[in-house]
Amino acid sequence: MRENEQYKEIIDELDSLPEPNYEKEFDSQTQSRIHENLMKASERIKSKQKRGAFMNRVSAGLFGVAALLIFSFVVWTITNDDHTALSPDQQSDENINTIKTVLENTLTGPDEQLKDIWKAIENGEDVSERVGITLEEYSEEKFKQYFTEDMFQDYISTYAYSYLRPAYWNDFELKVMHIDVKPSSVKNNIYDFSIEIQYQQESSESETVFIKGQANVNEDGKIEEIIITGNGLLETLKEWNNYDIPKVSWKPSPIFEHTVTDKEGDKHIYSIIGKEGKIGFTNTELVASEPKKHMWFYWGEDNVYRKSVEVIGLKKGTDDLIKLHTGTFDKGAQVSENSVNMPSNMDFPSAGVWNILVYINREFSESIVVEVK
Repeated sequence: MRENEQYKEIIDELDSLPEPNYEKEFDSQTQSRIHENLMKASERIKSKQKRGAFMNRVSAGLFGVAALLIFSFVVWTITNDDHTALSPDQQSDENINTIKTVLENTLTGPDEQLKDIWKAIENGEDVSERVGITLEEYSEEKFKQYFTEDMFQDYISTYAYSYLRPAYWNDFELKVMHIDVKPSSVKNNIYDFSIEIQYQQESSESETVFIKGQANVNEDGKIEEIIITGNGLLETLKEWNNYDIPKVSWKPSPIFEHTVTDKEGDKHIYSIIGKEGKIGFTNTELVASEPKKHMWFYWGEDNVYRKSVEVIGLKKGTDDLIKLHTGTFDKGAQVSENSVNMPSNMDFPSAGVWNILVYINREFSESIVVEVK
């Protein structure tokens, strides 16, 4: 009678379990997990068997029912607890949301925090102290959770700031107006997307451009490949037609000494390259692809404090222009009481003779000719 009661209890509990949806949920992955859990359950039962706590009171038939109960319970647990394993349609929706978020973060802005980070970098300041967050931390916050580890690193060095950085340099604002993401008909987990982007330069009318691309999302919902075709947007952001490029001399600029007296009364002598009495920067050996910190000095009559300063490089024999520095002359950068200074980090991409064009509030101020080794 005791044994029959145990049968009844087990059967009642077995009947109370919901029937799994075998077509949708009993896939190979689920079967593997069931097998793993059954093996673990079997080991636990064997352990109890050795202690004689359970099997001595249950017949061979009862053990079979118990095993069935365990199997059904494992199936029910996995198929219910594993509801986070989304259906194909749900997973596709999640992937689409991931792609949209990445594109919005890539093509909207730059926001004030990112501008502050770049400004601090250009001024040679401690970014963490100045802004409260480094560029690496900002990048992780905006992008890392959406990519595989390898693709995250690749994305940061390619697309992540390829549009926002020139937008920052040339006072553009980007805004994503609409994103359309659809599964590709070619292969699963590949998505085609098109984006409507509004871009506007300071004091200009806004314009719109459509760009396209494709992303590959793995089974974990992480982007493992992505391509963005700019449709001319990147070239527009890098255009220099908002600058008046003067006819310049290619005669090497002179090097001279400049002496300042600090607050303690100590004198410091700087070697400067530029135009004496107007503008120049500390003279050091310039090497291609090796950014170096320089201190700029301004001796002109105009009040240049807090005015935007753009430093543009033009390589001799080419029409290529690159932005070397964007910043401001700031009293906090003074090397002496009456000195007007601006720190910078300039990086020349190749060796040769370069003409450094200085613009203050978008007006041409001076050119400095240097040799980069």
